[in-house]
Amino acid sequence: MDYVAECEKSLSKHLGRGVRIVNGKRKGRFELEFYG
Repeated sequence: MDYVAECEKSLSKHLGRGVRIVNGKRKGRFELEFYG
């Protein structure tokens, strides 16, 4: 498993919600799933 996928899994487990890490050309972003 690669580093980004492992981080997504760990963050999702700790936060209790869906997490995605999106890589861009120069920077990336975290996407948190929530309902409101």
